[in-house]
Amino acid sequence: MAGTTLNLLVSTHVALLHTVLDIAAGKADVTVLHDACPVYFGLTACAGGTLIAARNVGLDFRVVTPGLPRNAIWLLPHGSKTPEPYIAHPVLFDLHQIHAVGNWPFVVIGRGSRLAVFDIATRQLAACFDLQSVLPPDLRRTDRPADPYHFNSISSAGGRLLVLAHNWQEGSFALELHCDAALGQLPVPVLHTIHRNLGHASHDIVFDRGTLFVLDGEGGALIARGHSAGRAQLSEQGTKPYPRGLIVMADRLVVGYGSWSAEHADRATSPTRLCVLDRESLELRLDLELGPFGNPCALSLLETAAHQAERGCGSSRVSATLSFV
Repeated sequence: MAGTTLNLLVSTHVALLHTVLDIAAGKADVTVLHDACPVYFGLTACAGGTLIAARNVGLDFRVVTPGLPRNAIWLLPHGSKTPEPYIAHPVLFDLHQIHAVGNWPFVVIGRGSRLAVFDIATRQLAACFDLQSVLPPDLRRTDRPADPYHFNSISSAGGRLLVLAHNWQEGSFALELHCDAALGQLPVPVLHTIHRNLGHASHDIVFDRGTLFVLDGEGGALIARGHSAGRAQLSEQGTKPYPRGLIVMADRLVVGYGSWSAEHADRATSPTRLCVLDRESLELRLDLELGPFGNPCALSLLETAAHQAERGCGSSRVSATLSFV
């Protein structure tokens, strides 16, 4: 049984939060680490600490804080409480989730259907992959040329990448990609399979011990494909829940959520909430509010930062090669 106190980073529409969650006591101590560059989104462990995606762009598409980068990856070094700009590049746009595979941060780009990869040591762009090029004809669409599928979430497990598409009103799906990171070389993902019918307006995807976990945004629920329970509905706190941010542990799950709204402005005024579910039954164990920081976007468990940084993608067979752009 894991401990009852969790040391978390929580990114939200308003701020980056350090949260010490005491599950047994049903309370959380929350510290704002940064609030100058909303929206804060993706979080991923790396060798030096935690990388953070920060947009620094308001609803009017103007920079929120002049002098700080727009759509950049920041670094929170291990043991520090002060994040600092780390990677800025013209390819970065409308940042969502990020995920480091060894020394290679993968970034889901919010324009087109691209996956950018950076070299963490040099901070330079190493490659961009065209995700649309591997989609079958029945999933291809032309009605939203700037962002046809709204890929937003990424994770890795067992030598594979999982990249989730919100896919607007058509129902969410995920690409499962083999990822070869042998000998420290640039990982080159290739398509293995496609997971369909993963809710609507979904975010976050984690595969662990035979279960594929996804947060169904429109349905306000946790999908657990391969789990005996199958699905867990989040509780309504006066408004429809909008889940974003997921941590999967051996005996429990931590899910972030705010209030559902099609208006982005409303997502910045929602209370920030966390709930804890039992891993075996998917029953609710704790639900509490962190404060008025808007909808959460991602969660990261700080205790496992070093372990996560060591994870890489093993070599595997190639079945369909992604196109470079």
